[in-house]
Parts: sequence; C-alpha cells; structure tokens
Amino acid sequence: MGYSLFIDSSDNLTLGLLDEKMKWVEFKTMASRKSSGVFHGLIEELLSLNGTDIFGLERVFYAAGPGSYTGIRLVEGFSQILRWRGIETNSFYLFETPKILGVESGIWVSEAYKGELFLYDWDKDSTSTKLLKKEDALDYLSEKNEKLFSLNKIDDLDTSLVLELLEESPEKVFSDIKERNLNRDPFYYRSIENEFTKPKIVKGRL
Repeated sequence: MGYSLFIDSSDNLTLGLLDEKMKWVEFKTMASRKSSGVFHGLIEELLSLNGTDIFGLERVFYAAGPGSYTGIRLVEGFSQILRWRGIETNSFYLFETPKILGVESGIWVSEAYKGELFLYDWDKDSTSTKLLKKEDALDYLSEKNEKLFSLNKIDDLDTSLVLELLEESPEKVFSDIKERNLNRDPFYYRSIENEFTKPKIVKGRL
C-alpha cells in the first residue's frame, strides 16, 4: 500500500498516515513542544504499527510553517535526509489550508511568542502578513469582519482550527499539494537575527 506521511512540528507535534486515496489511516497530535526528543521514535512507531517503514513511504507531506525556529528546522532537516534517499516530499504553509478548501478570504492568526501575534490576510486578489503586539492585533481583528483560522485556540478569539480542517478533509488538501508539487521554504515568524537577539544589559547605577 502506498502510504504517505504527514508531519507538523511548528508547535506541538502532529503525525498522520495517509493511504493511496489520501484518507487518514492515523492522525494524532502530541501535546508537547519537546518534539525533538521523541520525533524519530514516534515516526518509527507509527509506521511499524502499520506494517511499513520510512523506505516504504510513497511521499512525505510536511508543514513548512509558520512556526518556531526549532520546530520548523526539525522537520526541514528530516525531510532533506529523505530527499537525499530518493523519497518524494512536499511542503506547504498551514495558512494555505483554508484557501485550498475554497475559503476565498480570511485571516490566519497564530501566537508568535514574545507577546506577539502573526497574521496572514488573504482574499481573491491579495495577501499580506503582519507581526503585531497582541493588543494591537486584537484591535486590528476587531475592525475586520473576516473568518479567523489558527493552529491552536487563542484567548479572546473565535477561530477555526486548521488541524481539524486537515483531519476532516485530507483528500482535497493533500491531493492539491501533490498535484501542484508544492515545496515551500521554511517560514519563521522573524528573521534568525531577530529571533535570537538577547536584550542588552546596561551597566550603571539603578
């Protein structure tokens, strides 16, 4: 059977196994951000329980972001190794999911750490991204009359969860990604320089 693997480590770790018709055989999210410590073992376990291994996969789909630097680099590095071994891979941005499913306009919202929210707006004609302090983002969203989407639940916002959309409609999403042969570059909330900048310590009297 031509299984395909789905991986999302942009926040918590989500793994899924798809059959040749792009329907879920298994789909589960592990409520832990410490995915690097369990990542490879959980993938091996998932595949073994379904009678296959990495080299028996037809394809690997993975989320290229948006997300934390550590989580995105984890799955990107793993996928590079698979490509070197001749396994097909496709990557996509989680905020593309609603549009693939026919939602013509909306706003993706995700917690970008450091007290900020990342926003991705889209409609038929344009897209835009913003990284705002949470209070500014909430003010911005309150002025909009758009459907909201997110990876996880966010306080003070009513959003549709994208992983639930993926769980409900895998055939349409992954068939589209495969047909267009999407391979997105890693998408981080900030540049590497800004992500790891430490606050300056000023010496002197208090």
